[in-house]
Amino acid sequence: MADGARVFRGTASWYARFRRDYPPHVIELIQNQAGLSQSSRVLDLGCGTGQIALALAPLVGSVTGVDIDPDMLSEAAAAADRRRLSNCEWVLSAAEAFPHGPCEYDLVVIASAFHWMDRRAVTCAVYESLVPQGLFAVLGSPAPLDQVQRREGMGRVIAEVQDRWFEPTDFPTATADHVRHETLIGDGPFGEAQVTYHPTAQEWDVDSFLGFMLSTSLRPDQVLGDRFDAFAEDLRTAILSVQPDGRWIVENRIEVILARKH
Repeated sequence: MADGARVFRGTASWYARFRRDYPPHVIELIQNQAGLSQSSRVLDLGCGTGQIALALAPLVGSVTGVDIDPDMLSEAAAAADRRRLSNCEWVLSAAEAFPHGPCEYDLVVIASAFHWMDRRAVTCAVYESLVPQGLFAVLGSPAPLDQVQRREGMGRVIAEVQDRWFEPTDFPTATADHVRHETLIGDGPFGEAQVTYHPTAQEWDVDSFLGFMLSTSLRPDQVLGDRFDAFAEDLRTAILSVQPDGRWIVENRIEVILARKH
């Protein structure tokens, strides 16, 4: 498993600017399934710049965001201040090392970060930290790179540019354990996990796509060094050759996995 703290180092400002928020219907789903109220306590593991934590904070009594990257937490804290949210706490820690107390939280959420963790250890710790009937929610994050990996639509154009500039070994690997999240969670103390998918469509352009790439574990600027500007110009030229306004839509789906403590 790659070191998530290392591969995301230096990405926090890009992450805050170019990672898309989860749509309201996904937040509402989690709110309803967890039965959140103004007295609820929420734990967000691998919180990054606080996308989920900040969306949930107005709905609950308190949110604790945990991340291993201090720059991510600084971005999250600044965003909370801008939104005048006073019920957020930000903790510098790996998810595996966070001191989970028994029956502390009504909801534990992990958004687009579970694959960087020791999933079995974290699942057991989450189970202990939830109140009875508390909810564990693991969310995927739809990204324009999904279309690139499938070589569909504009993703095919982008993939062909990447082929010219990157080697397969340039892409970090998260978990080497290919057991699906819901299977692993269901095989642990929760006993079962339900997965649902929620369609989404996002508009991207050349600049926002490049910004998104700089927020990822790939970090093309670090891989390519002083060749990055040439790569960016090659990408821009390729996209504009098939889409003159430089904009395209990525249709995708958000995976939501829910497990309840019994």
